[in-house]
Amino acid sequence: RLFKKETGSTIHSYIVEQRLNQAVKLLMFTDKNIRYIVDACGFPNQKSFSAAFKNKYGLTPKRYRDENKA
Repeated sequence: RLFKKETGSTIHSYIVEQRLNQAVKLLMFTDKNIRYIVDACGFPNQKSFSAAFKNKYGLTPKRYRDENKA
Protein backbone atom coordinates (compact mmCIF):
# COMPACT_ATOMS: atom_id res chain seq x y z
CA ARG A 1 0.00 0.00 0.00
CA LEU A 2 2.87 2.33 0.76
CA PHE A 3 4.33 1.78 -2.73
CA LYS A 4 1.03 2.68 -4.36
CA LYS A 5 0.61 5.69 -2.11
CA GLU A 6 4.07 6.99 -3.00
CA THR A 7 4.14 6.16 -6.71
CA GLY A 8 0.49 6.05 -7.76
CA SER A 9 0.86 2.57 -9.22
CA THR A 10 0.95 -0.95 -7.88
CA ILE A 11 4.16 -2.91 -7.63
CA HIS A 12 2.89 -5.27 -10.33
CA SER A 13 2.16 -2.38 -12.72
CA TYR A 14 5.59 -0.92 -12.05
CA ILE A 15 7.33 -4.22 -12.75
CA VAL A 16 5.39 -4.76 -15.98
CA GLU A 17 6.25 -1.21 -17.05
CA GLN A 18 9.96 -1.82 -16.45
CA ARG A 19 9.82 -5.11 -18.37
CA LEU A 20 8.06 -3.44 -21.29
CA ASN A 21 10.64 -0.63 -21.35
CA GLN A 22 13.41 -3.21 -21.61
CA ALA A 23 11.49 -5.11 -24.28
CA VAL A 24 11.16 -1.97 -26.41
CA LYS A 25 14.92 -1.43 -26.23
CA LEU A 26 15.55 -4.99 -27.33
CA LEU A 27 13.00 -4.74 -30.14
CA MET A 28 14.46 -1.50 -31.42
CA PHE A 29 18.18 -2.05 -31.08
CA THR A 30 18.68 -5.80 -31.54
CA ASP A 31 17.59 -8.48 -33.94
CA LYS A 32 16.77 -10.91 -31.14
CA ASN A 33 13.62 -12.92 -31.73
CA ILE A 34 10.45 -12.33 -29.73
CA ARG A 35 10.86 -15.55 -27.74
CA TYR A 36 14.30 -14.38 -26.56
CA ILE A 37 12.86 -10.98 -25.55
CA VAL A 38 10.01 -12.64 -23.63
CA ASP A 39 12.52 -14.67 -21.62
CA ALA A 40 15.06 -11.86 -21.20
CA CYS A 41 12.46 -9.45 -19.86
CA GLY A 42 10.92 -11.88 -17.39
CA PHE A 43 7.51 -12.44 -18.90
CA PRO A 44 6.02 -15.85 -18.12
CA ASN A 45 5.06 -16.55 -21.74
CA GLN A 46 4.68 -14.97 -25.14
CA LYS A 47 0.91 -14.57 -24.81
CA SER A 48 1.15 -12.45 -21.66
CA PHE A 49 3.98 -10.41 -23.18
CA SER A 50 2.03 -9.72 -26.36
CA ALA A 51 -1.11 -8.80 -24.42
CA ALA A 52 0.76 -6.38 -22.13
CA PHE A 53 2.67 -4.91 -25.06
CA LYS A 54 -0.42 -4.39 -27.20
CA ASN A 55 -2.29 -2.91 -24.24
CA LYS A 56 0.43 -0.27 -23.76
CA TYR A 57 1.54 0.44 -27.33
CA GLY A 58 -1.50 -0.53 -29.41
CA LEU A 59 0.58 -2.79 -31.66
CA THR A 60 1.95 -6.30 -31.51
CA PRO A 61 5.67 -6.48 -30.71
CA LYS A 62 6.51 -7.57 -34.26
CA ARG A 63 4.51 -4.78 -35.85
CA TYR A 64 6.01 -2.25 -33.43
CA ARG A 65 9.49 -3.41 -34.43
CA ASP A 66 8.68 -3.30 -38.13
CA GLU A 67 7.27 0.23 -37.91
CA ASN A 68 9.83 1.75 -35.54
CA LYS A 69 13.13 -0.02 -36.13
CA ALA A 70 16.03 2.34 -35.50
